[in-house]
Amino acid sequence: MLFMRSLRGLVDQLAAQVRQFASLAAEIRSDLKTMSDALDAKIAALQADVAALTSVGQSATALLNGLSSQLSAALSSAKAAGLTDTQAQDLDALDQALKGQAASLSAAVAANTVADPAGE
Repeated sequence: MLFMRSLRGLVDQLAAQVRQFASLAAEIRSDLKTMSDALDAKIAALQADVAALTSVGQSATALLNGLSSQLSAALSSAKAAGLTDTQAQDLDALDQALKGQAASLSAAVAANTVADPAGE
């Protein structure tokens, strides 16, 4: 009889520890879910920021390329209208600077754009 009571006491202690473990496991699962949701939200925000920066970079590159094209066209027209060599060299230097900035910006955007690991 004493053995049964001791055994019953051990079983009760074990059951209490199992309940405590189950409670802790539930807390851990809840905390992991909260952290996972927060991480997902931060990843989504970061992806949106990268997309916005990529769009801005591409827009800036298009703007610089457009300015360069307009400057080239204006240079051709000005040369036909009697532009001096010095003036032409100054405008050529501006055109080259715009092209260089567009190339630098395009390279920076490409270098800093992370490929979508999901392939989307």
